[in-house]
This record gives sequence, structure tokens and C-alpha cells, in this order.
Amino acid sequence: ISEGAVDSSPFTDRYGDDRFFFFFWGVRLVGINSNLIKYDDPRETEQLEWMKDALKKKDASEVSLLFSHHPFFLKEIGEDDGYFQIQKSKRQTYFDLCAESDVDALYAGHLHNNSSGEYSGMPVRTTTSVAFQIGDAQPSIRVITIADGVISAKYEALSAYWVSRDEGSQAVSHFHLETTINGNVYQSETVTTILRPNNVSSIMI
Repeated sequence: ISEGAVDSSPFTDRYGDDRFFFFFWGVRLVGINSNLIKYDDPRETEQLEWMKDALKKKDASEVSLLFSHHPFFLKEIGEDDGYFQIQKSKRQTYFDLCAESDVDALYAGHLHNNSSGEYSGMPVRTTTSVAFQIGDAQPSIRVITIADGVISAKYEALSAYWVSRDEGSQAVSHFHLETTINGNVYQSETVTTILRPNNVSSIMI
């Protein structure tokens, strides 16, 4: 990554598109490549046009969630620029789109700590890493539940999912995630996290 140029090929060559859109049981899930925004890549303009279509609700009862690696802000939209956030000069464009598209919540990462804000009543949540921590948070996930159009997002420390752990100089934890939707149980693959003494972690799924 360099200013004005983002090479997404290591990801796209292996996994395909560097953004996603799913519509699942009345929930619209849209994920973007925030590197294009953060590093002023010319493809940001094309992605923004794609977002306008992807976020457009077909029915008022839909729930729409937007996912970004970089948080647009940590506490409030007018906060100063920083290493972790999308630059201040670009935020309003995206939050105007969120307002026009009636986005219900925005979720991000990158901070390796937790943070919480809102924009015009829309929750803007940043969730820490499942591995290396910069702040005082624990490796965690945010479990999002939607029932009758109401969103709840619960911060869950991964220690709640550990099935084994070695407390020696190299701690190895294995966990799996499970959820129930309309009576059907969905279970993730097992994830192994290796926690080294210097707290630098690696994760394999």
C-alpha cells in the first residue's frame, strides 16, 4: 500500500472481489475495501458508486449493515485525523450516503481496541482484534443479533469460546462459533490462535 495506489491483488487473486454484498433473510450486508478511501486510490470513486447501489434498500423493512476495515471515526464524525481513522475530509460524503440509504449500523476494525460512537442515531462501532491488542481490550468478536428489525451487538471475549488452552510460554487456543437462526444451527470452522510471549498473534481459519 502506498499513497494513491492500493495493490489488492494478494487478496483478490486468492479470494475474488475486495468488497461484498449479501442479502440474507431481510438483512443487507455490505462490505467495502476501506484502503481505497484511506490511501486515495482512484478506484475509490468506482467503489462509492457501487456502494450507492448495494446500500439501496428495496423495502423499508430491510436492515442494512455496512462493514469497513478502517473506522471512519472513533467517537464523533468531527474528530481530528489519525492513523486509524478515515480522513476527516472524506467522512461526510460517506455518512450522507448512509443517511440517504437508511443504513442501520456501521462496523469496523483496524484499531485493535474497542470504540463506540454514532452519527444521527446510527451506531458506529469499532471492534478489537481476535489477536494482537493495542489497548486494554481482550481478543474478542462482536455478535450481532437482529430480531424483528431490532439490532443488538454484544461484545464477546474469545475466552468464552476457548475449548483448550496451554498457559505456557506459547498459549494455543482453539474455539468455534455457533449461532442459531430460525431454529437452524450454524457453526464456524475451528479457529486456532497462537499467542506468543510478546503478545504478537497469528490466526488461521
